Amino acid sequence: MYARLVAMIRKEFIQVVRDPRALAMIIVTPVAWLVAFGYAVNFDVKHVATGVVDQAHNAASEALIADLHASVSFSLTNVRATDAGGLRDAIRRGQIGAGLLVPPGYGTLAGHAPVRVFLDGSDLFGSKSVQAATQTVLQRAALRQIQQGAAAFGAMLPVTATAPVFDSLYNPEMHSSYVMIPGLIGTVMGYISMVMTALGVARERERGTLEQLIVTPIRPLELMLGKVLPYVLIGAADFILVVVIGTMLFSVPLRGSLVVLAVAALCFLLTALSLGLLISTVSQNQQQAMQLAVFTLLPQLIFSGFIFPLAAMPWSVRWISYVVPLAYLIPVMRGVFLKAAGWGDVWPDIVALAIYSAVLVVLATVRFRKRIA
Repeated sequence: MYARLVAMIRKEFIQVVRDPRALAMIIVTPVAWLVAFGYAVNFDVKHVATGVVDQAHNAASEALIADLHASVSFSLTNVRATDAGGLRDAIRRGQIGAGLLVPPGYGTLAGHAPVRVFLDGSDLFGSKSVQAATQTVLQRAALRQIQQGAAAFGAMLPVTATAPVFDSLYNPEMHSSYVMIPGLIGTVMGYISMVMTALGVARERERGTLEQLIVTPIRPLELMLGKVLPYVLIGAADFILVVVIGTMLFSVPLRGSLVVLAVAALCFLLTALSLGLLISTVSQNQQQAMQLAVFTLLPQLIFSGFIFPLAAMPWSVRWISYVVPLAYLIPVMRGVFLKAAGWGDVWPDIVALAIYSAVLVVLATVRFRKRIA
């Protein structure tokens, strides 16, 4: 019995070692997960791009700006804004994630309007981090003004109207569903399309029907298009379904153009389908195709900004977001849904998706033709 058991164990180890795909999954997966989650999973957002409009122009406002500059939560950015409208416009265009308006008379004994803080409600974690950090900085500034007043007049003088007013743009109530649902639409659509394509082609190969199709008069390109186009229609139907459910069931506002949304979704859908076709060409069966699809989905969930804010990630891993197609779709979805973003606001991400989809379509076509040749 002992000899037979040892022989079975030895056989299993030999099979694993001889299968490079299984060996890669065993070694790469735990390391990749550990590194990705260890570095990327962080909700403490720092260095949020922040614009400041100083209408006071006095020592108190300069000291406040210096405190903001010293805080790791802010990254002060020069914006062409002189009032609240300019800050709002810069946030809408994505130039900054927050804006501070320091009113005239700030820091004086006479009453003054409160400091206004504009937040990008489409970036939930960044907005909450900025809100907490702003309160801390303003409390420190108020305490400094009290101490300076006491030193000058020999008594503790009150500082009036120091409580800031927060204005969360596009998501006033800070609803998490407003941020998650637009990203979830792209995630669901991409994952289903990628998995269905990968499993569909792998199923044909596993059952031997792919070889039967190859010997028919149908050309390789026609065969590939015949396998992919049905999933384009299915993905489009899924897109419409999740958009309707997201807006009706969860009351997520759709403020932008459906045409912009549809074009971005189509480019991403072609990317997901091509990626699924690539996965099918390196998979021997449906099980391997599913494993590779899940393995491919993981970095997209982590490094796309869908769940974990990109601003909280160190650059040592954040660069991965530039090669993740979902990272280009998420800003478009949230921008169109919440900010009523148009072509002028999201065209760089749509162009990146179009290039990504074109490259993957070519790679998938070449790989598919070589595989069936």
